[in-house]
Amino acid sequence: MKAKHPCVGPIRNIGLFGIIELVRDPKTQEPIAAFNTSAPEMLALGAFFRKNGLYTIVRWNGFFTNPPLIITDEELDFAFDVIDRGLTEVDEQSGQVEGRGQSRSDPEHVERERHLDDRLEHEPEDQSEERGV
Repeated sequence: MKAKHPCVGPIRNIGLFGIIELVRDPKTQEPIAAFNTSAPEMLALGAFFRKNGLYTIVRWNGFFTNPPLIITDEELDFAFDVIDRGLTEVDEQSGQVEGRGQSRSDPEHVERERHLDDRLEHEPEDQSEERGV
C-alpha cells in the first residue's frame, strides 16, 4: 500500500493489530492531521469506510487495522480492497496523485467490485453455525 499510495506514512503492527498513519507529504512525513485534530481527508476516509462496510477506528492522522482473530481470508481481501479504494480517495483529495492508480472504470476494478457484491449478497445473515458459536 505504501508503494501505491503517497498518503501512506508509517505502518506499525503486531500480528493483526496495527495502525496505518497518513501523511500530507511523503518526503517530510508531515501528518495529514495534527495531533488531537482532524482533517477533511480523514473525515471523508472514515465515512468511506463505513459506507463500504468497514468499521474501524479512524482518528487524527491514522486508522487502526484490528480485525477479529477469526477473520477469514475472504473478509481480509474485502477489508483491504475497501482500504485501498479509500486511500485512493485520500490521495486524490489531498492532491498527491493525478491520474495514478486504478480507475474505477477499469475492467479489472469493475470485475473485483462485482465479485465482492456477489459474495456479500450470498452470505448467510447468521453465520453463528458456520463459526461454531
